[in-house]
Amino acid sequence: MKELAESPDLRESGSIVEVDHKVRGKYLTIGSPIKFSDLKVEVKPSPVLGEHTDEVLADLGYSKEQIANLHTAKAV
Repeated sequence: MKELAESPDLRESGSIVEVDHKVRGKYLTIGSPIKFSDLKVEVKPSPVLGEHTDEVLADLGYSKEQIANLHTAKAV
């Protein structure tokens, strides 16, 4: 595994990429297996728990006030 992680060829091809996570810090992960000459895929870290809760609730039709009430009631 160490040899794979340190392989300059795998890093250059994007098969192994380093991402910066808000909680975990920097870590290595597998890049996109799909490769095209004109396509550069950006591998992003996973969101932290609850990071998009307000956005999802808003998309579901909740108002800002309702979302704030859910937070106050510790329902989300």
